[in-house]
Amino acid sequence: MEYQDAYETAPLTRSTFFRGVESLVVDALTPTAIRLQFDDAPPQVMRLSDAIEAVFFQSNLEHELVRTGWTLEAFASTRGVLPKTLLLQSATDSPRSH
Repeated sequence: MEYQDAYETAPLTRSTFFRGVESLVVDALTPTAIRLQFDDAPPQVMRLSDAIEAVFFQSNLEHELVRTGWTLEAFASTRGVLPKTLLLQSATDSPRSH
């Protein structure tokens, strides 16, 4: 995957966290690439050396988010769902989008 493509790739999974008015979207793009998007800031792509390291990174990140007061409000997976559908669904399923 090219560097620029990582910012435009539809995620395999998407977790959306909220704390007050702050939001964070965590997208697993590939088994070794995770994209983080805080509110309206530019996304950051974390590239890890292997899938196990990526799973540990994402698990530790999610644990730390919950420990510091963030709430997981939405989770979506592309398994059996077209990636574009996932993006539209996660944008409209959040209770904060209504």
